[in-house]
Parts: sequence; C-alpha cells; structure tokens
Amino acid sequence: MRVHAHRFTAVYSPSKGSRRLERLTLTEERTFTSVRLKVPFYDVDMLQVVWNGHYLKYFEEARQALFRERGVDLRQVLQERDYAFPVIRTTIKYVYPLRFNDEFICTVTLKEARIKVVLDFEIRLLNDNTLCAWGRSEQAALKFHGMEMLFKIPDDIREALEGNPKITFFKENPS
Repeated sequence: MRVHAHRFTAVYSPSKGSRRLERLTLTEERTFTSVRLKVPFYDVDMLQVVWNGHYLKYFEEARQALFRERGVDLRQVLQERDYAFPVIRTTIKYVYPLRFNDEFICTVTLKEARIKVVLDFEIRLLNDNTLCAWGRSEQAALKFHGMEMLFKIPDDIREALEGNPKITFFKENPS
C-alpha cells in the first residue's frame, strides 16, 4: 500500500445538478491522503462485484492513513488522554461498481476538524480514473469514561489533523 499526503489550495464551486455536498475551492486549504488498493476475491459476490459494505472498509483504510500521516494515533489518544472519536454518520454514493482484481485509489480529504472531524472520500479506478464511489464520514469527540460528548475537537488534535501542529505530542508506535 502506497500512501501520499498533499496540501493544496483549491477553488470552491458547487457542482451543478449534483447532490454532492461540496467541491473543493481555490480559497480553502485542504489536507488529503490517498491509498492504493486492489479488490480481493473475498470482497466480491457471485457476479464479481464488490459488496456495498466493503466500501466503508476502503474508506477506513484511507482514514487511518491520513491520521497516521498527521501523527494522530487514536489508540494512543484513547489510552493516554481518554478521548474517543466514534464515527457518528456516514454516507456513500455508488457510481460505478468495483470488481474483482480492480486496482483503485481511495482518497480522503479533511473538510472540518473543529466541532467534529468531517472527511470526504473518493474511490477511483487506477487505470482510467473512473469515479466509483464518493462519501463522507463524521466523527465526534468524547471523553470515553463517562461517555461525555465534547462538542469540540481538542485543539492539539485539530492542529495535527490540519497539518499545522504547534506542539508534537504524538509519538510513533514502534510495533
């Protein structure tokens, strides 16, 4: 699996006739990461088409790559700081089916990290860049013991996710 992280500036323009929530714009800086994956046999049905639930697994691969690249180890944050970040909402739009042995890129883009972590995803075929699916996930922050909703992403975690940390407290896990 190859991982790429990029920061770029883009221009906002709502897509005409699309139900997509938002497109990138020239005025907003975004952080994104892509992972390259291949559809294994056990992810497809008898027609060799990927079962819809596996797209969430592909989204998770990209999400974890983004967090890793930003230095945010959610297991460590839970153990050392008692913060958990459960996924509270996901949406997926299926556009073109992935099939057995397809190689594809799953890209995750950080949209927000203030009140909740909002991530947009795209899955595109590697060979011709065909859009197969797009989606969004939202994660809330809570104090795990006591299940207290924070309604705000802790500043140091937000800054790490946005790519401009003022302090570095996340350490590499050697295992």
